[in-house]
Amino acid sequence: MTTNHAFKIFNLPNIALETVLCSMNPVEFDPTFVPEYSILIYYAGDDVVHSFNTITTYLSDLFDVQPSFLSLNYKYLQDDLISRIMDNYCNVHNFELKDDVNKDYKIVNYNDQIIVSILKQQDSTLQLKLLFNPPPEFTFDFNSLRNTPVVIEIEHSHWITWSQLLEIKSENVYLCRSNFSNLDLKNLVQIWKNGWTPKWKWLMVQFKEDLDVDALISERFINIDLKDCQTSFILKDISTHAYKFRAEFHTFQGVTTKTGYHLTRPDHSIATVTVENNRIGWFYMQSNEPNEKLITRVTKHAFY
Repeated sequence: MTTNHAFKIFNLPNIALETVLCSMNPVEFDPTFVPEYSILIYYAGDDVVHSFNTITTYLSDLFDVQPSFLSLNYKYLQDDLISRIMDNYCNVHNFELKDDVNKDYKIVNYNDQIIVSILKQQDSTLQLKLLFNPPPEFTFDFNSLRNTPVVIEIEHSHWITWSQLLEIKSENVYLCRSNFSNLDLKNLVQIWKNGWTPKWKWLMVQFKEDLDVDALISERFINIDLKDCQTSFILKDISTHAYKFRAEFHTFQGVTTKTGYHLTRPDHSIATVTVENNRIGWFYMQSNEPNEKLITRVTKHAFY
């Protein structure tokens, strides 16, 4: 459960701010009931970073945890303020950069190049979410990141190139609103069959056109049920390298149907390619350990 409160502080001097913080009764918060707590701060003073540090330090001491997530909207912050925020909070494990516009706030930063500086400063190791919509000419070298996050999600990935797609090192990659086509997915399957193995294990791409999963496979295949989706079954027939399946997945957001193929190589590597909601394609690297169940995933984007 996540609780959100709006805590308005308008030009409070530091002594008044300290008084407000001391008045926040720790008894009101039950860590066993609220494993995650967030607070929304409105502040109109000159030293917002210092004030923010004060309240986050208080909450860290209160719950005996360090800040783990930072969501930054660079459109509403001047470059110097962004730099100070990153100096103080660059080491959070989860980082989110966005540029959504709210009519109630004034945009003060139109410098899209600040994005590169922010991404190079942030230090996320678990999740990096890029929710901004950059201009078509925007580029970024992922090798310049300080760490490789386990998960990288890019909401507007039209700027991601084919070579970048092949070289991303994160274990889980989600690319929405891409410029990739059905042919790109077919090429991805083909280079894997030829011996290439990506650094990522799970790739989801929202393609720019409808996908034809059957057009990706040119060899003989066998239709199988979900109960047969295990490594021992897939690898027992050395003459067959493609196994087609179709299944419905029920989630709290709704029902979606996935159609896909489990693919094998002579070296016993296993990959899975699936399509859902016409334009969402997945490519998974599966375990080839004996009796392992072959895994598939469903994305929230299938219900948009």
